[in-house]
Parts: sequence; structure tokens; C-alpha cells
Amino acid sequence: MKHQTIETPKRGRPDFTGVPGELVLVTSLPPLEFSTRKRHISPYDALLDQLATAGPDHALKFGSLRPRASLTNRAKKCGILIAFAEKDNFLYVKFLGRAEDASKEKRKARILQLIRQLGPCNPIKLAARMREEGDASLDAIITELILAEIAKTGQVIRRDDNTWNLNPSYKTK
Repeated sequence: MKHQTIETPKRGRPDFTGVPGELVLVTSLPPLEFSTRKRHISPYDALLDQLATAGPDHALKFGSLRPRASLTNRAKKCGILIAFAEKDNFLYVKFLGRAEDASKEKRKARILQLIRQLGPCNPIKLAARMREEGDASLDAIITELILAEIAKTGQVIRRDDNTWNLNPSYKTK
């Protein structure tokens, strides 16, 4: 048997010249869906969406226990909270809620608590305090949006110096 060698091409210097591009008007293009990252589409995404809109008296049923790990992963990426049940080699999935709903309510309660403790605060101070306590994804803009939502209920008011304070005329229920 003859020994055969395969030569691999020599690697030269990388080409950093790039690919030529041009500026185009978006309205002249066919409908495009722009995204900041590549999104993996799973066959379970549509089922999880159906489950989320179906109501609390519905569950998904699978004829095998195998999709459990994939469903857990996809639900986490979609921000959906689910629970599992197993019976006779069938997997049942129940919708518990949305992850952002639970965290948003916790943030609202914590922001109100901080304003009670600290008095009038601006969103930067509130966000910094909450980041110190472990809410790393919170920033001043998100805090401002949450404060605006709380203000719709009448619990807080914006003062003239752009700080937020508890509304003294708000009556707790």
C-alpha cells in the first residue's frame, strides 16, 4: 500500500480588506426582519407560546420524557416559567407565568421600599442601590420606567427636582 501525503495550503496573512458594501434605503428593500443576534428556532417555541396563552387549565402532553431538558432550556430563553409532571412515561408541562412579570413586581416592591427608607431619590441612586444588592441588570433607565409605571397607580410622584417620592395623598388599600 502506497503512502499518500496531502499538502495543506500555507496560511498567509489574513485578509482584512473586508467585503465591499453600499448604503441602501430600507424602504426600497423587500420586508426584512432585523435582529441583533441569531435566534435558534425550536419546535417547542410554538407549543410554549400556545401554552402561555391557553390559560391555567391547560397543559402540554408529550409521549416521552425526552423533551424535558429542551423544554426547560427554551422556556428559560423565552422568559416562561413552567412545571413538569410525569405519569406512565408521559410528560406534562404546565404554565406558571412569565419570568419578567415576577421580577418586575419584585423590583417595584423593592423600589417602593427604598424610597420609604431613603426618602426622595433619583433613578440613578435607586438603580445603584439595587445593583449593590445584587440586581446587576438594572440601570437608571429601567428604574425610571418602573417608577413611571408605579406613578400610574398614584403611589409615587415626581418632584420638581426630578427626584421621586412617595405620594402623601395615596391611600393604601
